[in-house]
Amino acid sequence: MSGTPELTRRDLLLAAAGTAAASGALATIPGATTGQSDASITFDDQEPDGETVVVASASTPVDARLLIVTGTSTVYRTLELDAGTEFTDRTVELTTAIERSQQVRAELRTADGNDELLAGDAALIAVGESLAEARSTVTLPNGEGEIIEADPDAGFSHPYLLYRPDTVPESAQPLFVLPHNSRSVSTQTDLLGQVREAALGSLFEPADTLGLPGLIPAFPRPPNDGGDLIQSLALPDVESTYASDGSENSLDELATEAFPAESLERVDEQLLSMVDDATDRLADDGYALTERMHMTGFSASAQFSARFAFLYPDRVAAITVGGNGAYPLPEASRDGTALPYPLGTADYRTITGEAFDETAWTAIRQFVYVGADDQPLPEDDSSGYYSISREYEDTAVDIFGENRVTERLPVTQSAYEDAGADATFETYDGVGHTITEDMRADVLEFHREASTDATTPVTDDATTPTRTQSPGTDEQATATAGRRRTQSAATSPAPERTTGSGGPGFGVGTALASLVGAGYLLRSRTDDSE
Repeated sequence: MSGTPELTRRDLLLAAAGTAAASGALATIPGATTGQSDASITFDDQEPDGETVVVASASTPVDARLLIVTGTSTVYRTLELDAGTEFTDRTVELTTAIERSQQVRAELRTADGNDELLAGDAALIAVGESLAEARSTVTLPNGEGEIIEADPDAGFSHPYLLYRPDTVPESAQPLFVLPHNSRSVSTQTDLLGQVREAALGSLFEPADTLGLPGLIPAFPRPPNDGGDLIQSLALPDVESTYASDGSENSLDELATEAFPAESLERVDEQLLSMVDDATDRLADDGYALTERMHMTGFSASAQFSARFAFLYPDRVAAITVGGNGAYPLPEASRDGTALPYPLGTADYRTITGEAFDETAWTAIRQFVYVGADDQPLPEDDSSGYYSISREYEDTAVDIFGENRVTERLPVTQSAYEDAGADATFETYDGVGHTITEDMRADVLEFHREASTDATTPVTDDATTPTRTQSPGTDEQATATAGRRRTQSAATSPAPERTTGSGGPGFGVGTALASLVGAGYLLRSRTDDSE
């Protein structure tokens, strides 16, 4: 068929799944109650036909609505329940069919117009395949992701998703790593559901579009980790930080039964072990990797990527990071004030065992982007404001200021320019803490150029199949309105790139990010039809 295919509901569901992975609006402990009621609900993994689901149990002492939903995007069915309703193993006929395997939520919400969440639980709904298959794989337009189980003996205590493109490149390619940025989770099932959803989101698009092998580590955001300490690679902060009530919090207090304290230690080193494990698995399948990886992220996951690249500059070739203004500075002190990690390099040797390699760090290609309206202040938006470091909060404010765009970003940019970093900084007018189509396009183009520069021939032609042309090679984004570009003075200026705009962070997803993902899937379908 010729022409542009219709964007189906299935496409929208696939696109929305990436947003659901980052949405904090529906975060509850599965099976637990919230608010002031004793309502409860249990929703188990199952293999329905997609037209119905079974809710294992539910009870509510107040008038309530039962919703079968995915993230914040699609409502499959809403039922009105009277106060005192209790049931077990109830089959719910859906008004909108579930067309693919995915994580789905059953929620009880108040029927008084306030829409208060009374109780919620998440389940994996396997459609057209077994639960075992649904738990272990996720299908993308141009490849497939596989869940690799945790292997403490190999150095990682959490699973990860390994993405293999459908075609094996004829040249070594960089591994594309997206640190996980999720809503709060308390079970491995919910966490892995979010990781599968993240693989379908716009932030992972460069891997699938450019034919790059990819990895998403399943590091959790435990319920007590309100500061996203694990998923932002805060390291020292997890041993000395503060909970929302002002009491001291430690790594033990972040831990849960599903995520014990020892599993939350040094997730940076765990990621290195995951990369080594993935490299071996990919080599067995004929995929060759360059020595240094690509990383991306927005908000908390952007901090993880920037901080990881700061700690291991010899392992990273390029990063795209959005939704923040302050990143680690290549300085041990400023104006007489010591800058320990994650602010700078004062305690770098203590953390890594080595001196900071500024030459390797400045060689990393960096694309730093933020929306011009992404400027929450603590007195105006305490939930959106990011303190940079709980351990060194006062120092962080003294050095970077509070405003993400007008204070923090210029400090970071100036320090990077002074160091000669190969970094491009871009601000997008009229954009808040969200990913836009412009940001998405710039991120994709940046990784396209950086991966082209980094590829090396594979010498063992006998074991490496010839690769077809990477999907989307000729696709170029041209939107340039409503943004300002500022480029650092690196050793050589970065090529002109098309614009783009950022995504979900610190557990907050947006409908706009879903539309971005929908556009990505639509383009993939268009390419397939030609």
